[in-house]
Amino acid sequence: MMPLWNNPLKDCFRAKASTTLQKKANSLWRLAKVFKSLGILNPLRFNEENFYGALCHLLESKAGATSGQRILEALTFLDSKAGLVLVDLGVAISGRCRGVSRDMYLSKDPLRQKHPLTVEQVQSLEDQIQSASARDCCIMGQLLF
Repeated sequence: MMPLWNNPLKDCFRAKASTTLQKKANSLWRLAKVFKSLGILNPLRFNEENFYGALCHLLESKAGATSGQRILEALTFLDSKAGLVLVDLGVAISGRCRGVSRDMYLSKDPLRQKHPLTVEQVQSLEDQIQSASARDCCIMGQLLF
């Protein structure tokens, strides 16, 4: 007789892309390393104060601007797919935790559009595209687009 369940974790994440799982796992791994440095050895057993301290640590250590937001998303993802038992994210992810995450995000450099091509550059690409290979035509077409 076959057991009622085969592999619960595998079943929870089966429909997700491997890149999504890797991205979420990397964020959770980062959180686990910060927790360990703060003396919290079980990364899935934390409270709001622990989580706030970890986010503050990331902010002070000049972590990537989106790392706080990515950790919040990874925790929410894990809870929605596997169901966290020892942590109530509604309590642990407080307003001050979201605020630290937002402060980290605000340190992100704004996107800046690159300078447009000059008339001479556009004319050169249009001239070269007439005799280019199919591959080079695709590249030059993208540049012109």
